[in-house]
Amino acid sequence: MDDVELKRMAKAWIEFQELGSNASPEQEAPLIWAYDAVHDLVARSPYLAWKLILTVVELSRNERVLGMLAAGPVEDLLVGYGSEILPDLLSSLPSNPALLRILEGVWTTRMDREVARKIASIVGRTG
Repeated sequence: MDDVELKRMAKAWIEFQELGSNASPEQEAPLIWAYDAVHDLVARSPYLAWKLILTVVELSRNERVLGMLAAGPVEDLLVGYGSEILPDLLSSLPSNPALLRILEGVWTTRMDREVARKIASIVGRTG
């Protein structure tokens, strides 16, 4: 997948999330492919999924979109591939403060214990 295709997917995923829960099936239909494609990317291609996540963060500052990004792709990526992705995430934090806000919206209960501990440390959670 090239950068143009990745950006197209990110834009469609953002647009789908911006529709909200009151969207009609007619509104969702042309965009549902992006939701499914992002889900598949997170499950099968963690580094490409990480690149897509960074693209979404670059393209949107919408709090709803970033919240859905946290509760969906970011959380799922950290559950499935946390140990592999964590170094990339940590290196991206200093230059991308929106990532910290996104991490604050991630639930760590399904993550590997060490990954969950590192995320909690980053966002200042105790427990």
